[in-house]
Amino acid sequence: MAAPLPDEPQRKMQRLRVGVTGLAFVVVLLVVFFAVMASLRRNAEGGNVVAMQNTTDPMAQLGVAPDGAVNATAKK
Repeated sequence: MAAPLPDEPQRKMQRLRVGVTGLAFVVVLLVVFFAVMASLRRNAEGGNVVAMQNTTDPMAQLGVAPDGAVNATAKK
């Protein structure tokens, strides 16, 4: 077996730092991704629930036409 080089401990520490930095980057990236997905999911669900609760128009409940859009055009 070959004798270790004098700078072997520095190389090991550099490799360890690079690995830990890469792992930390992946963890931060996943946290940001899941935070954005949760925010989008919360906005999508919240908007549909409010629209369905405040309307009596069946087309508005399906999301085809906003509530009152049919009445506004019929009055013109």
